[in-house]
Amino acid sequence: GTGWSENLTGERTSESLTDADTGCRITTKSDGRRDGWCPDGTGWSETAAGERTSESSTDTDTGCNIRANADGTRHYSCDNTSGWSEDSLGNQTSTWVREGACRITSNSDGTIRGSCDDGTGWNATADGDRTSETSTDSETGCQVTIDRSGSRNFRCDDGARSWTEDADGNRLSDSILDPETGCTTRSEANGTVNVWCEDGRGSRTDANGSVQEWTEVRDEATGCNTQTYSDGTINTNCRDGSGSYTDQFGRTTSWNEEKNEATGCTTRTETSGAVNTYCDDGSSSRTDEFGKTSVTRIDEAGCRVTESHDGSSHSRCPDGSGTNTDHRGRTQTFTEVVDPDSGCRTTTRSDGSQDMRCDDGSGSWTDSYGRTRNWTEVIDPDSGCTIRTNEDGSGEVRCPDGTNTRTDDKGRTSSSTYDEDSGCTSETRYDGSVSTWCGDGTTTTVDAHGNSSTTLYDPETSCSTTEEATGASHTWCEDGSGSRTDPNGQVHTWTKDYDAETGCTTRTESSGSVHTECEDGTGSWVDSRGRTTSWSGEVYDAETGCTTQQHTDGGSSTNCEDGSRSWVGADGSTSSYDAATGCSDRVNANGSTERHCEDGTGTRTDRDGRTYEWTEDYDAETGCTTQHNTDGSSNRWCEDGSNTWEDADGRTRSSTYDATTGCHTETHSEGSVSTRCDDGTGTHTDGEGNVWTWERPETTQDEATGCSTEAYNDGSSFTWCEDGRTVTVDAEGNVEERLPPAEVTNDDGSVTRTWSDGTVETLNLDGSSNTVWADGTWKSVHVRPDGTIVESHSDGSRTAIRPDGTRAHTNSFGQTSSSVQLGDDEAGGSVTTYEDGSEYVDYGDGRRKWRDASGFTFEVTIDQSNGDRITTASDGSRRVERPDGSFEHQYSDGSVDRGTIDEGGNLVIRSADGTSAVAYADGSQSWTDPWGLNSQTVVAEDGGRYTVFSDGWTESESLDGRTMIRTSPTGATETRTTLADGTVQIDYPGGGTTRFDPTTGEGSYTEANGSVFLLRRLDDGTIVGTDSRGRVIEHNPMTGSTRMAGADGTSQTTTRLEDGSFRAVLVDGTEIVTAPNGSQVVTGPDGSSAETTVTGDGWVSRREDGTTVTSSTAGDGTTRVAYDYMAGAGGISSIARNPGDGTMQVVLGNGDTIDISVAEDGSITMAGPDFERTFEPGSGIAGRVQTALADDGSSTVSTASGTTSMVSADGSTMTVESSDGSTAIATKDSEGVTVDVDGVTYTYAFN
Repeated sequence: GTGWSENLTGERTSESLTDADTGCRITTKSDGRRDGWCPDGTGWSETAAGERTSESSTDTDTGCNIRANADGTRHYSCDNTSGWSEDSLGNQTSTWVREGACRITSNSDGTIRGSCDDGTGWNATADGDRTSETSTDSETGCQVTIDRSGSRNFRCDDGARSWTEDADGNRLSDSILDPETGCTTRSEANGTVNVWCEDGRGSRTDANGSVQEWTEVRDEATGCNTQTYSDGTINTNCRDGSGSYTDQFGRTTSWNEEKNEATGCTTRTETSGAVNTYCDDGSSSRTDEFGKTSVTRIDEAGCRVTESHDGSSHSRCPDGSGTNTDHRGRTQTFTEVVDPDSGCRTTTRSDGSQDMRCDDGSGSWTDSYGRTRNWTEVIDPDSGCTIRTNEDGSGEVRCPDGTNTRTDDKGRTSSSTYDEDSGCTSETRYDGSVSTWCGDGTTTTVDAHGNSSTTLYDPETSCSTTEEATGASHTWCEDGSGSRTDPNGQVHTWTKDYDAETGCTTRTESSGSVHTECEDGTGSWVDSRGRTTSWSGEVYDAETGCTTQQHTDGGSSTNCEDGSRSWVGADGSTSSYDAATGCSDRVNANGSTERHCEDGTGTRTDRDGRTYEWTEDYDAETGCTTQHNTDGSSNRWCEDGSNTWEDADGRTRSSTYDATTGCHTETHSEGSVSTRCDDGTGTHTDGEGNVWTWERPETTQDEATGCSTEAYNDGSSFTWCEDGRTVTVDAEGNVEERLPPAEVTNDDGSVTRTWSDGTVETLNLDGSSNTVWADGTWKSVHVRPDGTIVESHSDGSRTAIRPDGTRAHTNSFGQTSSSVQLGDDEAGGSVTTYEDGSEYVDYGDGRRKWRDASGFTFEVTIDQSNGDRITTASDGSRRVERPDGSFEHQYSDGSVDRGTIDEGGNLVIRSADGTSAVAYADGSQSWTDPWGLNSQTVVAEDGGRYTVFSDGWTESESLDGRTMIRTSPTGATETRTTLADGTVQIDYPGGGTTRFDPTTGEGSYTEANGSVFLLRRLDDGTIVGTDSRGRVIEHNPMTGSTRMAGADGTSQTTTRLEDGSFRAVLVDGTEIVTAPNGSQVVTGPDGSSAETTVTGDGWVSRREDGTTVTSSTAGDGTTRVAYDYMAGAGGISSIARNPGDGTMQVVLGNGDTIDISVAEDGSITMAGPDFERTFEPGSGIAGRVQTALADDGSSTVSTASGTTSMVSADGSTMTVESSDGSTAIATKDSEGVTVDVDGVTYTYAFN
């Protein structure tokens, strides 16, 4: 009764014997596992350690054999004619029956599998369509399975050989067993070779020739299999579900698994904090180390549905259909069909897009607008390279030796190569930049200008160090420590320590700052000056009935049960509310005070002691409330909707509403009248009696297409669609259509978008991305294995963000900054320190603080008692923004911009420069500038907004704000569209395009000639701009400080001094200091100086050459500028300007006068002793020099001498024809200007 089995090499794989006592036949395999079968129908299987993995018995009722596995699943077999299988919950997963010589198995998802005694078989869908068939190949005698695409899989009975072929008979893979070594080698058509040996050895050689080897060892005592790889990684999996993974740097992650027999779910818990659960019914869940969970379930239709932590979800069903829903709730459906005849798989989406991939390498992509891109792919038999050619001329070549060449549609080529000796891959781009990354974690980048940076990982210290071309370096270690060295050799270091007893983690900076975070929620921040900010929980005082909370800046807020409340800021400012009086009082850190009472009264005193008071009176007879201010201005609003404002100079503006006509009328003291009506019509009459009228456009919506159309009374129209497409039709019937970017999904899953302005953007699955603009400027985002995100720009700037929130930034000027978080997440705010000593604190709750190296300070606080947002600066300026939308902005000179809410809920804005505006509660608006130019905005029936300006411009905005079109007096249109991903795109008449991403703060302006200007906003609010000429500008909006650098290395800086003055240093060394009140001192490189002093009614300027200029403004707003020259010099004698009537008079030194007037339509007329010229916004200039604007946006300038100059709409081309017939043509592009004069060419490069 004994027996055994051997493999092809003659080694025994199992031995069998019969137990004389039980009569059971026991088979022991070479790895120690055992199976037992007994005459009574019972049986079992065991591991080498003796643990039962299954037991078999006979059901006396049915006579069926039952095999119960250790995981809870069961298999039933009845008389070898039928049977079924169940999962651990008792759900039937499949059934089978014997039909003649074949066994037919039906699965719970409807699919069917057939297996016959003669070796034939098949697989079929729930509909009965066969997906594959198996038979014996007459030529080879091997079993062959053919799927419906035509590909074939061969397996031979001796087990020594198998292979696969495509539908054309080309070998895709070949597997051979070597009986001497016991190793099976599988060779792929792409050059990959895999080897598995019976003794646990193995290897993989990829298409680049890179080899990885491993050995596998099983520990019978622990039940663990351990694979050790040649690169140092180790992977261990044990039969109890535990395991571990160690990477090539020695970092280890381990896990444990537990199964809940009741639910049939197995949970895997990793040391990183990640938790994965998968159940017998196919459902699962995953929670990553950051606590973000996604859940997968199987619905009633058998579809697999995954719901992610951010609200997005996706599903896939057995029939190939599915859905994708993003975090905003937008859903896209798709279906997938395989054509067995052509071997093509086609995916069709609900937006109309479609992609097709075929076995022969060809394919296509059709976007939602029907635009199709086709490609073909072939393998060069000589080189083995795969060559992909796209119909737009771009393409890619991938070779087995690891080389890769890509060519874009402009013929620009980038290539990558793999060095087998070093294990490094290098990519050389068309602009000359090179990136190299190696298997040991080393990366090197050389930009187009030759600047290089190198990152090395030290496995002994677990630290990564980056060396920059500037000499700066950065080091980050896994224990949280790190350092930064600037180009001058100054070193900044930090360490991180955890105290298990207190549960606190402390980060200590070499600058002296210390940041502590504790598990109980408390913590502190000590800056480099020793100033401490701490935070704690709430404390309740039972005696006073008040609850006090300490804030992160050291301030506190208190709320009491009687309704009173108070707040103390870290800067010493206080705020309180007295429920008994209904008044709120605030004392600011700069000494200014405020009081606001519910009865409408209030006072404000600035730091210089200037007091501003107001009172309110209500007249029951008229139903009007009047606010009187101490500067003489007043505001009255009445229950009938009328409103009157009088400024300190006596100028008035009144607004009334006529319910019978549905019209609002605004009357200004200078005589202009504007009317806007509920039906969208309106008129404007200026002080001279000129009248303009307008009508609201007719809006229609097509539910089928998702498009809305506005039709105007001149025959023009504008259409915008939900997918971002816009169509403009002008009054002559000319049509212009704009489409969103073309999007292609690449073979590796990445997505490439090509924008209309020439920008190409590739988004990878791991979160990394690469963007190249039309002029070759680029940005790359790289995600390192440790989770660090590195963002690099072609201007040399670089930002690294670690998973713990720590940030390191180097700007394009080589200056560095670093950020650490306040609190345990991004909502806790951050502290950023700069190389020059500046510091920025963002508390994460709306409060911010900036301290510049110059001493200038800027702070934003939130008044906890009323929610006011208060911004103060060391120059004395102050801004208060209230939750109801009202605001006050007091400048350092004491002037104020004010926005108040009237009784009708309208926001009334009056600015210090004379501008006024009203944002009405119904969404309509009106606006008037100091010169009388005004606009009226009405709300259309569909909720969109339509604006008419008195100079002839119009604006039309859709209800959702995603689309707006601006039309000039000449009919030229400017279109702003918010695309599906939130990007805002503006298309200009001359061909230029602006794009802005609100989520990242990045924007670009691309001219028609390809020149690009880029803007991006950093986390601290700094705005960085670069252009195609290599110039870089950085602006800090909190301080107004600006740095500019040219491609030639020249620079100009503007800094904010502590008193609010601006200090500008120009390229030539000239220094300009401008005080907050406007006084200015200019010092030249040679020490010479000129000074401008602000006086009570104007200013006096004393120039270096002895000239004195005096400007004075009278009470009526008129301004006169007089010039007093040194002996022997002369020029303009005086200039007088009257904003009230829009006129200006210039008196020349010889006594001649020039009169200039500006009309409300924006036209300008200039009259001199013997000439008169008029500029019309919609047509050009009339006079000795004639300027005419064409419909396409180009302009023509003609002189009295006969010379004519023509400038294109985008400004890139200028043609000059002189009266003698000679011609010159100048053309500008991103590189410079080319001038052709009568056939002779001159080139002037920008650099």
